[in-house]
Parts: sequence; structure tokens; C-alpha cells
Amino acid sequence: MSGETVKSFNPEGTRPSGLTFDGKYLWLCDSETDLIYQLDLDGRTIKSFDPEGTTPTGLTFDGKYLWLCDDGTCLIYQLDMNGKTIKSFDPEGTTPCGLTFDGKYLWLCDAVTDLIYQLNR
Repeated sequence: MSGETVKSFNPEGTRPSGLTFDGKYLWLCDSETDLIYQLDLDGRTIKSFDPEGTTPTGLTFDGKYLWLCDDGTCLIYQLDMNGKTIKSFDPEGTTPCGLTFDGKYLWLCDAVTDLIYQLNR
């Protein structure tokens, strides 16, 4: 990987803030429209939904579910692939802004505490 741009596109939304891949599609959360978009690899929107929360700032996929961190509610949401909330919880920190999954744990970074948290799902 050299960092050279291979492709770019303008997705729907105005402030993309989180991106994940499920093996076939890209999933994008936008902190301005407060929507999650499912995109094909050419950037076309397949569908979108309005998840719980007010300001989505991070998104990851665990092989079955989407996980969303929200700066407005300071919660993490487990979502099915249609946007229905399975569960939510309040992690440590005050301003969740990035989320990833390592195969076992969620990892969350916080913009105010400047810490990274390892979380059980």
C-alpha cells in the first residue's frame, strides 16, 4: 500500500464521520444528516436509515452487526443491518469519536479524554 488514491466519490451526506466495510458494502455514518448510508463500492447509496442518537461519529462491523458511537448521546449502539437498535450502553469517556472491532473487542477513542478504551460487546 502506497497511499496513492485509486478511486474517490462524493457520498450522500455532508459530514462523513465513520466508515466500515462488511465484506461487500461500505457503511458510512454522517454526523450532519445523522444518517447511516449503505454504499456499493462505486459510492452509490443502496439504502439509508436514521439510527437512534443525535450525532453519529464512529461505525464498525463485527461480522453480524453494526456498532455506532454517538457523540450527542455518548452511547454505543448495536444495530441490525436495517438500523434497528439491538442494545446500547454508556461507555467510559465523554466524547466518543472513533470505533473499531478486532474480532473480539470493540475499541473506542474519545476526543476529550484522549484515551482509547477496549470494550466487551
